[in-house]
Amino acid sequence: WQPSPVLALEAGLRFEASVLDPGRGEEQGLEFAKPSAALTWTPNAQQLVRIRIEREVGQLNFNDFVASVNMYTGVVTAGAGMLAPTQTLRTEVAFEQRFAGRGALSAILRHEQIEDVIGLAPVAGPNGLFDARSNVGPGLRQMLEVNSTVPLDAGGISGGLLKAGLKAVRSEVTDAATGEHRSYSGQSALEWNAAFTQDLPEWNATWGVNLSGFTDKTAYRFD
Repeated sequence: WQPSPVLALEAGLRFEASVLDPGRGEEQGLEFAKPSAALTWTPNAQQLVRIRIEREVGQLNFNDFVASVNMYTGVVTAGAGMLAPTQTLRTEVAFEQRFAGRGALSAILRHEQIEDVIGLAPVAGPNGLFDARSNVGPGLRQMLEVNSTVPLDAGGISGGLLKAGLKAVRSEVTDAATGEHRSYSGQSALEWNAAFTQDLPEWNATWGVNLSGFTDKTAYRFD
């Protein structure tokens, strides 16, 4: 729906239904409604502001239902019994500014409220405790992402383009072993990337350099 030349509203509703059967007589039906809505404001051809809210349902990894042993570390992970896919309610505000032809600056602020987070939980076996994939409860993830694209023609580098991005993430979930709040397993708090490319029309080619990095990641197990 476009109530004015600079304002547009897009909404939709999808429905997903599936059946999960691990083969142990525990067949489970899954049904999810996935609504979404986005309001976009474009005051001119160079600027865009978008507000989006949507519900997303993740996909299950069938490997999570299979027990495994890491031969290098000796770590045993038990197979999951039944799992529900993660359900995320995402709210997002995005801004984009274009300039100098190919130049652009964008920023996205995202808030995710997550149900049925899939993680590792301790299970007792005849030989002690093991990790097993399980739904560990609700989670929270907040993200700020900034990206820029700067053409370098004005600086004397014909066909040159410099891209840079920064993503800051704050996450929170309840640890299944301790009951304490912690960040997501394997989640970096800060990620960055930078890339320089240059078009060489006379050679019908492009060359470039890419750099990226992130802060430390922590993986959590029952011990």
